[in-house]
Amino acid sequence: MKGFIKISFAVLGLVFLQSCNNDAYEITGVQARKIDSVIIDQDTMTIFNMQPIKVFSTYNKECEGFYGVDYIPQDSTRTVVNYAYKNNQTCQEGTYRAFNLIRFEPQKKGTYYFKFWQGKNASGENIWLEKQIVVE
Repeated sequence: MKGFIKISFAVLGLVFLQSCNNDAYEITGVQARKIDSVIIDQDTMTIFNMQPIKVFSTYNKECEGFYGVDYIPQDSTRTVVNYAYKNNQTCQEGTYRAFNLIRFEPQKKGTYYFKFWQGKNASGENIWLEKQIVVE
């Protein structure tokens, strides 16, 4: 009887582990995603403090999501581009809006200029949402 109980628990454990297996999707591509909006709580801050910057983008339901961000510092300018993944799931009707956080922690005083990528215009030129933060 003890052997039967042990085997039963082993089988139930395997069934449980199999049901937790997420083989639902595979990433099929990654591309730059337009940044819809940005929330910067303070446009003036003190040196060595950290301020989170919320960066919002829109994704198709079930088949897309946030993949990563390019944060490119060059002198006092910070260029930010969001990336979205596309998976092999069927897209559902509608979209959802999500944000990611950028931790801005300046090491020098001055004015920092942020350029957030908002796609391209009809001529194929990049469009940027520009913000600035003064560090004292």
